[in-house]
Amino acid sequence: MAVKVKALITLVVGKAQEFAPGQECEVSDEEAKRLISLGFAERIKKSPAPQTPPQKPQVKPEEKQGANNDNKPDDSKSGGQSVPETGATGGV
Repeated sequence: MAVKVKALITLVVGKAQEFAPGQECEVSDEEAKRLISLGFAERIKKSPAPQTPPQKPQVKPEEKQGANNDNKPDDSKSGGQSVPETGATGGV
C-alpha cells in the first residue's frame, strides 16, 4: 500500500526520483515508516479539513480614515506629538 509523505530533506526515491523539502510523494508503507522514523519525512493526513481563509473584520464607515472630510489629520489616530501652529507665540 502506498503512503503519501512530505519530504523534510531532499529524498531520492526509487530510481533517481528526487523530491525537494516540502514536496509530497508516495512511497511504500515500509519506506514511509523508515523515512518518518529517521526524521526525513512526515506522514500526510488522508483528508485534511478544508481550511477557510480568515475573514477580514468589517470596518464601519465612521471608522474609515478621512471620514470627517475637513482635510485635517485625525488626531485621535496619530501617534505623533502636537506641534504648535505657525505664528504661535512661544520661547522656541
